[in-house]
Amino acid sequence: MHDIDESLLFLVYRADPTPPWLYLMVGMSIVGGGYGLVGIVPFALSRRSRETVLHLLAAIAVTALLVFAAKHGLGRSRPYLAVEGVRALGLPPPHDPSCPSGHAAGSACFAAFFADRRRPFRTALLATAAALVALSRVVLGVHFPLDVTAGALLGATVGLVAAKVSARKRSREAPHPAKTSDTVSP
Repeated sequence: MHDIDESLLFLVYRADPTPPWLYLMVGMSIVGGGYGLVGIVPFALSRRSRETVLHLLAAIAVTALLVFAAKHGLGRSRPYLAVEGVRALGLPPPHDPSCPSGHAAGSACFAAFFADRRRPFRTALLATAAALVALSRVVLGVHFPLDVTAGALLGATVGLVAAKVSARKRSREAPHPAKTSDTVSP
């Protein structure tokens, strides 16, 4: 399995990527490292969306705990440490174990939490952003493709479950229309 993962790594990793591509990948990696959550601050301040934001943050915390436990349980080395010819690009290299990718997990959790089949464009944008975050980690030489796949699956699962729990809770707490009666009010 390691040989397949290494072959997949070299499909996207280049020791000298073009500057625009490298900048895009570094940017996506920074966003996926948690800095993208800054964008939810206004929603956290709004009474109307605060509870949803708290559910999202709980989902991301659960994802982070699961990633931490899996990383230390598996103890897989990062590509720049394990594969000749691969070096960490663009950012200071992480030194914790490689699998699963926390960036991919957190981004997939966020995307899955807000996915909505009634809003396919928004869902596609979120999925694309999460995929770019995952890809960035491979392009930068800090994760194998299976690391980001495992992270994305873990994060998406937690995000979907959290979204369902959040939606159920909101629907239970939403005011229900008064039961209609046969009498007509004046």
